[in-house]
Amino acid sequence: PQPAATQAAAAATPVAAAARAPEPELIDEDPAGAIVAAGAKCKRNGCNAEFVSVDQSQGADQCQFHPGRAVFHEGTKGWTCCKPRATDFDEFMHIKGCARGRHLFIGTRAVVQAQAEKCRRDFYQMANDVIVSVYAKKIQRDASSVEFHGDSVQLHLEYGDGKVYDDTIQLYAAIDPAASSFEFLSTKAELKLAKAAPAQWPALERE
Repeated sequence: PQPAATQAAAAATPVAAAARAPEPELIDEDPAGAIVAAGAKCKRNGCNAEFVSVDQSQGADQCQFHPGRAVFHEGTKGWTCCKPRATDFDEFMHIKGCARGRHLFIGTRAVVQAQAEKCRRDFYQMANDVIVSVYAKKIQRDASSVEFHGDSVQLHLEYGDGKVYDDTIQLYAAIDPAASSFEFLSTKAELKLAKAAPAQWPALERE
């Protein structure tokens, strides 16, 4: 079933033919003569190489990376710089870079990389609703999403300093997606699940 409520991350917006093409992503580089510590990791998205030596780690085109930013939309994950998409976060993290250049071990500006995280959650219920709290501080509202289905809830939260939480809650009983809602607060995402039938749930998720 199609989600009844979605706040999608970085959704692509159609652009009129006369509109100006988007500006290319700026590519950061290490300062000339920068001293890099052995074992330092490349900061570019999609590359996890470690510094070994100048000859082995600072040559041209040694880094395969994504110059764009992560985009999450309606359950799929990818990069603004290329077309491949994934539904699983681990699969997304293994999408091969679409550009080549020098590794970035120091850089001149902050680089935020996606970090898979686990968030604590709890719930309570009333006769007709179940209230679920997913604890995450500083949620990025325009890059996060909650999708309600008849028997599950799909969450994608981007929060804090480049942290990402993906989860699908397989609900104990059916809900009414159209009557369910969510709100992003300062310390958590709060979901209001409208029960399809007014019965007590012994647990949030089914076994």
